[in-house]
Amino acid sequence: GGILTLSANASSGATTLYGTLADATVTDDETGYKSGTFSISSAVSLTTSAAATAKSAQINYSSGYSNGATELTVDSLGAALSSGDVIQFGNGALFTLSAAASASATTLTGTLSGGALADDEVGYLVQSITVSSNSENFTTGDRIRFASGGILTLTADPSSGATTLTGALSYDLASGEATVSRTEAFLSGQVFY
Repeated sequence: GGILTLSANASSGATTLYGTLADATVTDDETGYKSGTFSISSAVSLTTSAAATAKSAQINYSSGYSNGATELTVDSLGAALSSGDVIQFGNGALFTLSAAASASATTLTGTLSGGALADDEVGYLVQSITVSSNSENFTTGDRIRFASGGILTLTADPSSGATTLTGALSYDLASGEATVSRTEAFLSGQVFY
């Protein structure tokens, strides 16, 4: 995914950050970003119980894809994907793989559902993240931001207090990594993924 480097400080409670976005093109409602601004998730207090590796796919087809497409051309994958894996894009569209794709593959085979995709849209692997404890009531679409800058966008409603959360992860998480509050101040030069 892209990297947003702040060009100005942001006060506590800010929901818009200004800076330079590198290594990606941003589309409306992309996980973690929206039209050049960064959407900060609500304040929560969670700590991961195990590390998690984010995997992504970026569309590389100027005409884009319609809902129902069965093959996607993407930039070279950074990591292998398995048959049955689901990639969620920023507009909520899902691509479910029907065949494995090796690291460096440029074609994904499966089914696109829930919307169309434009060139350069980025999607993230849907996976389950385990946290040590949870007193929150989350719903599908909630975004949980971790200290590394990674964002988990929930793709399923967990039960109240669930310690396994399923969603699209935008950046690797370390074991024991904590979430960050939307009330923290952000400093010029801080980086988000």
